[in-house]
Amino acid sequence: MRTVKFLATLILMIAFSSSISFGQKAKGKAKAKKEVASAVYSCPMHPNMTGKKGDKCLTCGMALVPKKAKAKKEVTAATYICPMKCEGSASNKPGDCPKCGMKLVAVTKKKESHNHK
Repeated sequence: MRTVKFLATLILMIAFSSSISFGQKAKGKAKAKKEVASAVYSCPMHPNMTGKKGDKCLTCGMALVPKKAKAKKEVTAATYICPMKCEGSASNKPGDCPKCGMKLVAVTKKKESHNHK
């Protein structure tokens, strides 16, 4: 009788520990999926339009694509200007406009000009 109780207890302990292990693996997979889902997506034609997977650009309606790490390099090498376009407010570093005090915004050079109709 003791052997039966011992085996039953052993089986329950193994089942319980494996269910805990399975739950931890499931949490890890869910976390990985959440990180992928939270990746930044942007419009190929309008890189300033960002969103999540499955979103569309509000300007042109194109599907958003995963934002490349290359875009971050462009922002760091950008020139910063005042959103109010105050004269003499351009800078190579982020900060505040010396004339109006507004926060300077990053501007990247455009390679080509095109029009959407």
